[in-house]
Amino acid sequence: MSVQIDDDNSGHIDLQELNKALELVGIRIPGYELRDLVAAADREQDDKINLDEFQDVRTHYYILIYLVIYMYLWLPVRPPP
Repeated sequence: MSVQIDDDNSGHIDLQELNKALELVGIRIPGYELRDLVAAADREQDDKINLDEFQDVRTHYYILIYLVIYMYLWLPVRPPP
C-alpha cells in the first residue's frame, strides 16, 4: 500500500496530513499527542515536518527498535533478587 502523505505537495507534512495518514493505517492519536510528536521532530519549529526531519525520526525509530531487539535477544535475563 502506498500512501502519499504530503497532500498539497508543499514538501512538508503538517498536522492534518500526518493525522490523515495515520488514520489510513488504523492509528488514532489524540490531537495533543500528535502536536507533541510533530514538535519532537520539528527542528525548524514551523509546525511542519520536512523530509530531513522525517528521515531523522525514522532513523531514531529504527535505532530504538534495534536496541529493544538486541536487549531482548542478547542480554541475559536475571531473576529478581
